[in-house]
Amino acid sequence: MYSGPVTVASTTTLNAIAYESGWTESAVASAVYTIQCSTVLQLPSWCSVAIGTSSPSDTTTWSNGTFNMSGGNPGTFWTGVADSFNFVYQANPLTGDGTVYARLLASTGGGIQGIMLRAGLGQEDAFVFLGTGYYPANPMMLASRLTAGAASSYTALTSLPMGDLKLSRVGNVVTGSISVDGINWTQVGSPVTFTAIQLYGGLVVAQDFGGYLQATATFDSAEVTGATPFPLGAVIISLTPSTSTLAPSQTLQFTATVTGSSDTAVTFALNPNVGTISGSGLYTAPITIAQQQSVTLTATSQADATKSGQSTIKLTVNAAPSREYIRLGGRVIAIEQPQ
Repeated sequence: MYSGPVTVASTTTLNAIAYESGWTESAVASAVYTIQCSTVLQLPSWCSVAIGTSSPSDTTTWSNGTFNMSGGNPGTFWTGVADSFNFVYQANPLTGDGTVYARLLASTGGGIQGIMLRAGLGQEDAFVFLGTGYYPANPMMLASRLTAGAASSYTALTSLPMGDLKLSRVGNVVTGSISVDGINWTQVGSPVTFTAIQLYGGLVVAQDFGGYLQATATFDSAEVTGATPFPLGAVIISLTPSTSTLAPSQTLQFTATVTGSSDTAVTFALNPNVGTISGSGLYTAPITIAQQQSVTLTATSQADATKSGQSTIKLTVNAAPSREYIRLGGRVIAIEQPQ
């Protein structure tokens, strides 16, 4: 059994293959791992995480509506392919139109401080950033990476480095704006076409270009609109796999993950009641499937019966038997072979 470290930075599927003598491969086994917040702030639905390499200088506190953040890693995301910074984000991502907004009250260290929409929590994920730049001549910048692993780019801006910041997504277009009073907004840079469906919105702090000074920032009025926040302590159930396709008599193990409660027990139910589901989540398709149909598997929390997760099981019909013909004497006989 392999027990070495496996590092993942976002929801990830890991595949494993076993070998026996003669280098005969087993079937591929997969598991999905969902990365939760590394630090949950005492504030509903906000999390703090180090993107890339974690630094002891990456700290975040929240008090009376104000975030105080520091960053000990160079951001590198204005032209690089991999990022490192302190990220405070709303745990429930945007999946449609929405806005991330914050007011930057103060900053030190000559680093980068601002707001971001990001497709994931991996080091190479796509993003759009609006905030302070490294150089005194360019106190603001609008930076983006449009696809994961690609080089990012930026547009230098000459606007004031303090004030209200806003990134708005409408359809596939993200627009950056700034304001000195939170009422009258001025668009900065050019709109960015951004095709990622799921986006995390939040606050960013990283140290200066040379990596010599710890950067700090103070934000208030931070919010992400368009994402539905969930309170700390709320019971949330995710059921994996979320969809599957099974043939007659096939089996599949489902896993229900419960967060927000120490009681992780669930009750499984099928609708319609086709096939069988065990108490541990092992589903068995019926021996015969007359027509293609879908079955909904529901896992209901035993701690809170109003909370549940669902998965769709698609059942395929029995394959038609193959037919062979043989001539026996003067007669032709059909022989059917079940699939």
